Amino acid sequence: MEVELAKTTGELELLQDGLKKMPSAITAGQLLELRRLVMVAQHFGGENHGGHHGKREGHDEHEDEHVKGGEEEESPTPVFPDGMTQLNTLWMKRCELKEIHTSVGLLRGLKDLDLSENQIADLHPHVVRHLKKLEVVSEAELH
Repeated sequence: MEVELAKTTGELELLQDGLKKMPSAITAGQLLELRRLVMVAQHFGGENHGGHHGKREGHDEHEDEHVKGGEEEESPTPVFPDGMTQLNTLWMKRCELKEIHTSVGLLRGLKDLDLSENQIADLHPHVVRHLKKLEVVSEAELH
């Protein structure tokens, strides 16, 4: 039901605690037209729960090397599918993130990115270099 509503409204809010991986509707590309995605108080930063840091089509191999030394490992961080060009708001506040996957760089329509209250050391240029429309970055607690 949430998937159908999200397709209609272009918005998806996942505010319940305990989500440990991206919803399959997003990773399967069923919600490519989302304009707003809010994930607050999730637990992506704990154990490995899916996702992939390996080489992705259309990515420079050096971008992936930055993430995990070029090794193909499971990632606890959310991985976004190619084609989410409509997404302009992404909030991942209090998600226990330690890093951001390079796939965030594919979200070229992104204007508002909230990564506050996570454990992210920095935003590597390879992650955000294609985000030309980015206006707001909330990263109050980057270490």
